[in-house]
Amino acid sequence: MLKCKDCLPGRTGCWARERAKIYTVQEFGGVSGEEDIMNEIYQRGPVSCMVAVTDELRNYTRGIFEDKTGRTDKDHVVTVNGWGEEDGVKYWNVRNSWGTYWGENGTFRLIRGVNNLGIEADCSWAVPKDTWTNDVRN
Repeated sequence: MLKCKDCLPGRTGCWARERAKIYTVQEFGGVSGEEDIMNEIYQRGPVSCMVAVTDELRNYTRGIFEDKTGRTDKDHVVTVNGWGEEDGVKYWNVRNSWGTYWGENGTFRLIRGVNNLGIEADCSWAVPKDTWTNDVRN
């Protein structure tokens, strides 16, 4: 059986938790389309979305990204945690998993409303089940 473990910087090795917190999902579903994704983020928080990765995205450093290749074959998952508009250009706030050295401290802004990189076609949401208040284990 696998056990959750804690590790601390500067300490040798890791140790098993006696009473580890257990996290599960209460409900989940899919969402697509600009307005529905915005509503889901507003109501329940960030959503995970599939995107197509291009060489230009790999080399992104800052600004509102707009892919010009038209690629929509999705091969990567990102988290969309908000949206905005700058100089009349609508965009998604997106967190990536490539580390804080990449992009805008590990995030990027992607043009919104045109399904760029396929981001508005295949997203998922989830509601965590509270298994930690009062040490509930169900």
